[in-house]
Amino acid sequence: MSSNHSSASQSLLDERLSNLLASPDFSVPAYLNLALSTSRSSPETDQDAASTGDDEEELLQQQMASLALQLQIRTQSCHDEIGRIGAELQAIVPRCAADVTRLKVGLEGMEVDAVNLLEGMMLASSSGGKGGMSGGIADGTASGNLDG
Repeated sequence: MSSNHSSASQSLLDERLSNLLASPDFSVPAYLNLALSTSRSSPETDQDAASTGDDEEELLQQQMASLALQLQIRTQSCHDEIGRIGAELQAIVPRCAADVTRLKVGLEGMEVDAVNLLEGMMLASSSGGKGGMSGGIADGTASGNLDG
């Protein structure tokens, strides 16, 4: 029965520690204090306290070292992930810049085409209004002189 209670309290502690790690209020001292607070047991007699005092202190030191190592591993994992994301961004940004440049060139070309088309339409409508597009290739005047 006590092992069931122990595993349930350990599960609750793990959940609280994980929540603290994800919290914006995270601090190493708060994490260590929370992790170590549940491991302290109050001895039932003074004799038990004397005999277990050194053992408890050693156990707390081992737990603190273990927790510090776990934090260091998690921190390194986060740094590795940040580095990986940074490398991906460094690879993506130049490709995006090249795509934007190609789009800009394409849009500028479309703008030039649209301006030329509008000018051609305005010239055609002002030179006689034959309806539709007059002049240019359609009526053979694009080459300038057809007489040769």
